[in-house]
Amino acid sequence: MKELNNISDDLIRRFVEDDISDEERNIIVSAVEEDNLLSLIPNSKNENSVVYRAEEIISIQAQQIILRDYGIFSSTEDLLNINYQNGWGIGQDNNQTNSIGKLLNYYEIQTKFVQDATIFHIIYELSLGHRLIVGINNNTLSQEKQWQIFDKKLYGSKANHLLLVIGIDTHLPDNLQIIIRDPSDDSGIKIISANEFINLWNNVGCFMLSTTVSAPQSLNKEMINFNYQIGFIQQFADYSYQEIIKKLSDEGYIQSGKNNRKQRIFLISLIIFLLIAIGAIFTWNLFTPTTMEIDIQEDLNYKIPNIPFESGTLTFSSSTKSPQTYHINPDNFTITIDKIYLKNRRNNAHILFEANGYQPIDTFIKIQKHIFLPIRRDNSLGTIFGTIIDSENSQPLENVTLRVNKIETQTNKDGYFIINIPFKEQKLEQNLKAFKEGYQMWDGTYTPSQSKGWEIVLIKNE
Repeated sequence: MKELNNISDDLIRRFVEDDISDEERNIIVSAVEEDNLLSLIPNSKNENSVVYRAEEIISIQAQQIILRDYGIFSSTEDLLNINYQNGWGIGQDNNQTNSIGKLLNYYEIQTKFVQDATIFHIIYELSLGHRLIVGINNNTLSQEKQWQIFDKKLYGSKANHLLLVIGIDTHLPDNLQIIIRDPSDDSGIKIISANEFINLWNNVGCFMLSTTVSAPQSLNKEMINFNYQIGFIQQFADYSYQEIIKKLSDEGYIQSGKNNRKQRIFLISLIIFLLIAIGAIFTWNLFTPTTMEIDIQEDLNYKIPNIPFESGTLTFSSSTKSPQTYHINPDNFTITIDKIYLKNRRNNAHILFEANGYQPIDTFIKIQKHIFLPIRRDNSLGTIFGTIIDSENSQPLENVTLRVNKIETQTNKDGYFIINIPFKEQKLEQNLKAFKEGYQMWDGTYTPSQSKGWEIVLIKNE
């Protein structure tokens, strides 16, 4: 087991989650540069520390980006554990290309891999709306000036290639854009035109992993003008789809379509078999009930630290199912709806979520086996307001300074004040201070409210 001296478990965990400063990142990079390894601390799912290569972590993060594009939201920690439990290259000396894509396949997203990919392999897969992970050889990075913008993303002096996640933006059909994402940095996104992309990629040695189905438009707004009916983009910069097909057909990457008689007979037989199988599956689904799971998850951007979720209700109904109310508590964030038949699944369901301190959700959703329902705090603890008056004449006091934590404001000419508290600093009770020259300081505890204001009386100094 490789140990990293002077590196805390918390620092390693935050490095894996990409939540560290540049100075902290440099500390880890220096510590692992000799072997290009990272040590992950033990956690609840994994009793032993595991040695990860930096490139393995980036590979997992690259697959995580694509999983999100296909509607699968798994944390980095969960993906690391799945990778570890299946022994996919963790801490081994083999090349990362042996295990890249395993997580996508685990979640039933099929992929294909090309070791020595050319620009035509890449633009062909992009034309089909697929998502790509490409690895560029470090020799190319050091020799080609146009790639130097990505140099800082490499971990350690021995990192031998850079992983990038690539997709298309079809907002402007006549000006196709390419989205290049750096999995090691959520903000590392570069958008360039298709022509620029082809010029950038010419003569670049790389491997390529691509999905085999188009990224869904419902989760990827940039695919808004992709024609899912025909399934491809007809023009990619200066290359028509037919030109790309011909080029790759000559190389044997794509079959040319000139199948012999045996191939045609096989395909016809396969189609007949599939039609029979589909009919059998449809009949089975028609009369066999299934279940639907709704996972309730707090939106981290609207979560209040140290105030956990206590309880709530979720009411579910559909055209063929009367309203049913389910109780939600910290031990039960997953609601299971039983007896969903095929005829139900063709319709939308109505859900109503209610919980004290949270925004209500009243919406319609498409019935499917598994969905995520994000919930948000309602900011009821985010406002303190009121007026300040003089103790002697009960007149409003202007320019009184009020402070909650590090947030300050002053009263207006009517003695009125309001303080807005961000989610991360909200509490059930807040300490409020009010002070003005010539008056005694007022110091009290206040329960935030959006409906009830405070009247504070300041006493003049004697």
